[in-house]
Amino acid sequence: MELTTYGAILQCAIELEQAHENFYQSIGQRASQFVGFAERAARRRTMLERGRQEWVTEMILEPISSLHRSDYEIDWQLSEKTNPLASAVLVETIAIRFYTETGACIPIREAERAFRKLAKEHINEKEILQSYE
Repeated sequence: MELTTYGAILQCAIELEQAHENFYQSIGQRASQFVGFAERAARRRTMLERGRQEWVTEMILEPISSLHRSDYEIDWQLSEKTNPLASAVLVETIAIRFYTETGACIPIREAERAFRKLAKEHINEKEILQSYE
């Protein structure tokens, strides 16, 4: 599925943060240091939902091309054999790429800034995860 509008990108971002929250809650049941990651994902999702309401008047219907949701898909399933830390680093890497690439395509200044900020937050999350290794 192509991400051809600002609304589609924003909806994908909200779904991504919801999935992050669920993922980290699941991992948090196995390792408590991941609980804070779930809380921060919930905060980011709330910010995006609020932004969707605030930025809706500025939505531009100009089509966006060359972005595909499949480029940012993540396997959220954890098995007993899955290394939760390695999975979390991969999840953050994909989120960084999503926010960096999609943010560059958004023609709304506040939204573009928000996506840059979200990319930085995921960079910080990844650095924290890598410090656990």
